[in-house]
Amino acid sequence: MNGLIEPLGFADSTLRTPWEGQAVIDAAGVDNFKLVADTFHYYLAGVTDEQFIHKVDVNYVGLVHLSAVTTTTTPLENLDDQDRYMLSSDDIMESATLAKKI
Repeated sequence: MNGLIEPLGFADSTLRTPWEGQAVIDAAGVDNFKLVADTFHYYLAGVTDEQFIHKVDVNYVGLVHLSAVTTTTTPLENLDDQDRYMLSSDDIMESATLAKKI
C-alpha cells in the first residue's frame, strides 16, 4: 500500500511545506509514501520558486494538484478552498509555471 502526505499551507497547519513533508517521510524510514504537490497550499505557505528549486526533491512527489486563484482582493491569510478554481490565464499563483518545475 502507498500513502500520500499533503502539506497544507494554512497558517494553523502543523505541516505546511513540502520539505517538512520530506523530513517526515525520511524520519519514518518508509519508501511507500510520497507528497501531494498542491500549488494552492504551496502558495498559502509562501513557498518561493527558489525554495522549491533548492529544497524540494521531486522524487518525493507522488501526485500534483493544480488549481488557480484569480482574486487579488482576498488577503492571503483569508484564502480558503472556496477560492480555488480551474487553471486559467489570470491565475495569481502561476500554478502552470510551477508545474513545469515538478
